[in-house]
Amino acid sequence: MLPLRLIFATPQESGLERRILSAIGEPDLARPPGNPGRRRRQMRRRLATGAAGLLALAGLLGGCAATPTPIGTVLQKAAALNGKTVTVQGRVGGGASLLGSGAYQVTDSSGTIWVLTRSGSPAPRSGVTIDGKVHQVLQVGPYHVVGLEEVSRY
Repeated sequence: MLPLRLIFATPQESGLERRILSAIGEPDLARPPGNPGRRRRQMRRRLATGAAGLLALAGLLGGCAATPTPIGTVLQKAAALNGKTVTVQGRVGGGASLLGSGAYQVTDSSGTIWVLTRSGSPAPRSGVTIDGKVHQVLQVGPYHVVGLEEVSRY
């Protein structure tokens, strides 16, 4: 016959006056005497670990949906943003693709910018959100040529 152990829990743990826990050869199921808050601490630790994991996941996903920068701001601050990645959103204008690479224009209410891509141009007049690296190609007096190198499109 297998041994049967009866363990009585404290009222603080279960909300009942007594609880019978039967464990056959499973010492981990029974809380050792003298350590009444072990399960509560374990649960808090698990919740804290789970919350930290969710925050980390939200941070990773949040990077995908950054607040779009108006194209006019990118054009005005091209020197300061040169080499940095920005997110722009707008409608696709004209463009051209050749062997999977190409360039296309994106327009919003503040301006128009050219985007260089290695994955082909999206359909004209479609809405796009782009993460792109700013490149100020040329500046002559007040005039400058600015473009984005597409990092990701969604």
